Amino acid sequence: MGAGQHVAVTRGVADVALSRRDFLGAVALGSAGLRTAGGAGGDDAAAPFVYVGTYTNDGRSRGIHRYRMHPDSGALRPAGAVTVAANPSFLAVHPNRRFLYAVNEITEFEGQPSGAVTSFAVDQQTGALTPLNQRASHGGAPCYVTIDRTGRFALVANYVGGSVAILPIRADGSVGEATSVVQHTGSGPHPERQRSPHAHCIVVDTANRHALVADLGTDRVTAYPFDARRGTLTQAGASHAALTPGAGPRHLAFHPSGRVVYVANELDSTLSALRYTPETGALGEMQTIPLITPAAQRNAPADVHVAPSGRFLYLSNRGQD
Repeated sequence: MGAGQHVAVTRGVADVALSRRDFLGAVALGSAGLRTAGGAGGDDAAAPFVYVGTYTNDGRSRGIHRYRMHPDSGALRPAGAVTVAANPSFLAVHPNRRFLYAVNEITEFEGQPSGAVTSFAVDQQTGALTPLNQRASHGGAPCYVTIDRTGRFALVANYVGGSVAILPIRADGSVGEATSVVQHTGSGPHPERQRSPHAHCIVVDTANRHALVADLGTDRVTAYPFDARRGTLTQAGASHAALTPGAGPRHLAFHPSGRVVYVANELDSTLSALRYTPETGALGEMQTIPLITPAAQRNAPADVHVAPSGRFLYLSNRGQD
């Protein structure tokens, strides 16, 4: 996470009393940034592009917004027309910075109960996005996409569908049909938000050996063995961490050491630190702390990131904003 690569990936500004499906009526930000070659000269030559994904079904936005970020002040300024897309609520930039991927957080795609993933080519001079293709995410309302460390696969979490999927990335940046789909099962104690599984985040570990999934509906973080050659997840060898009932794990972030995972728990407004063994994928809870005081106040943690130094952790709170 830094200028020149993946600046940030964030979601959500909404009333915490609403269900996630209600959130679709509000604006939610999913941004990804990258520095590209060239530019208009002057300050622009060093200014990364920042892409902001939004919900579009209420008519207030049409898709992905593009900005330039001043490298010193962090100030943003518009850098071109909006790229039209349906509910591109979460974005990911390819490691080579030539392609960008957006989930389409919808519940029906090509007549099937699924959302989609759209691939875009990034113009290295202007930052403009050109659609390449679109594939089913194999679950309703995909809300998270990430790229594995080889750049060969896009991994997607489907919130309403309660599933995760892997889509291969072709040489031209387009995505192929899913090579692996895992359907979660189970529920949690929250009467509205945990009636069924809700996969909310999927990330690969620093060794690219496992894919970790936070499921808000089942209060579990699961580490699936990940085959980076075939693009598959192995359920039989998965490891699990069961968090406090009703915690609602939402987003994950690795410490640079690769041996600690931080979990933003949306429903009980806590942060968990999990011990992680990359060789086996084993997970164990080290610590869980409240994110606001007093903890009884309404709040909903959203995104979490760790500084490259490993010395600081950053987390956004909705509700308290």
